[in-house]
Amino acid sequence: MQLQHLYRWQNLAEALIEDLTREPCRYLSGVQALGKKYQVSRITVERALDHLEQLQILLPAQRGMRREINQKALRDQAKSRGLGVGRILYICDRSLPDTNYLNRERFKAFSKLCSRENLQAEYLVLPRRLQDLKIILRDIRPKGVITVSLEAKVSEAIQKMGIRTIGLGCSSPNIKRYNVSYFHLISSGFRQAWEAGHMRVSNPLWNKSASVIERMTAELIPFFESQRMHFSPTYHLPSIHGNGPEDYHAGLAKLFSHTPPSCIIVGNFFQYLMASSFLLNAGIKVPDEVSLISISEDPHFNHLCPSIARIKNNSLAHMPAVLDYLLNRGEHPDKIDETIIESTWIPGNSLKNLS
Repeated sequence: MQLQHLYRWQNLAEALIEDLTREPCRYLSGVQALGKKYQVSRITVERALDHLEQLQILLPAQRGMRREINQKALRDQAKSRGLGVGRILYICDRSLPDTNYLNRERFKAFSKLCSRENLQAEYLVLPRRLQDLKIILRDIRPKGVITVSLEAKVSEAIQKMGIRTIGLGCSSPNIKRYNVSYFHLISSGFRQAWEAGHMRVSNPLWNKSASVIERMTAELIPFFESQRMHFSPTYHLPSIHGNGPEDYHAGLAKLFSHTPPSCIIVGNFFQYLMASSFLLNAGIKVPDEVSLISISEDPHFNHLCPSIARIKNNSLAHMPAVLDYLLNRGEHPDKIDETIIESTWIPGNSLKNLS
């Protein structure tokens, strides 16, 4: 969707067409009433009405007389604009081709749900300025908005416009949100490795910020203590930064040069490929010499042979509940809370049982 810059009277004309389509009536309100309703000047209203008359939506009338609406012309104009079909925006900070595979699959699944409800799901790349986003939202007037891993202030600004908003990967307590707990994924990975008899387990973090690493460390320390295990940040949660496989390989080489782990927990499919290529080049066999566990819901893992043991979060399964909330349906349609998306353990041949 491209950002469109319209004059104020053009925005008003489009808003009137959409409102009249949603709530049909025979006569249009007066200039003063319209100005007060849409918070615009008298001149802006008059220019918008002149434009609607040119489109034959308004029938000619003497000054001061009520303006009658040409319903057939209104329907034709609404149809050409795709009105009459409610729209829900899916806002992300990256374009659809550039975002990760999971996000593309999630939008695809959500689009199918919307089409069954005679709704249209539209993907929107977050504009650089918040004001530009507000202009787009005023023009489109969506029934609801999904924000994906955006700053809390963005989701809160949308909700303040009176638009039902739900955040995926959102930290704001003022927004209904569905989140994947990275701590639950990682701790589940460690637990599964321990149950299989692995005591030397490492979860390399790839290009994570200092704040994320600090938070994960703070959450994992009491978890390790509850399992009567000693936590070492540099071993159990080593941080690797870089631009590609060479940097990732260098980080793993450093990890293996001291006390080689018997099990590695990796993140997404790309990290799995980088870890696998390092192990292959180093002559380290999976799972005989080192086991692998992934924490990802990427469906690419379904087609690997031998199979990969992994922790899968079920975010796609929650999309119907997301749509219900945006359409103000369900048992508690106005309840604002956080739902932690549960994960599922999927056994695989990449995890060797040492116990």
